[in-house]
Amino acid sequence: MNFFSKHFRIATDENVPILTYLVLNCHNAFLGESFMGQYTDLFGASPEIFIKDLKRRANWKQVVDEARVGNWRAFEEGLAKLGNSGFELELKNYVASISK
Repeated sequence: MNFFSKHFRIATDENVPILTYLVLNCHNAFLGESFMGQYTDLFGASPEIFIKDLKRRANWKQVVDEARVGNWRAFEEGLAKLGNSGFELELKNYVASISK
């Protein structure tokens, strides 16, 4: 069983902060892309769990910037599922500003 399917099959309140840490601190290009690919795929399926984590991070924009090397389409699909809370709107506006 591979690492992702064992530990990151679905997004949970426990594993999303770990995956975010791995995304931000992995300096190996191949592993970094793999981590971000899993991050964006899971974000697309369960964005609300990721929002809880991103909201607590001062460096959430860095996470979003890194998401561009993952599955950007899945990330955008997750964004489309979000509501219009203050942070969700700020996130959507930031994504719109870097997508131009």
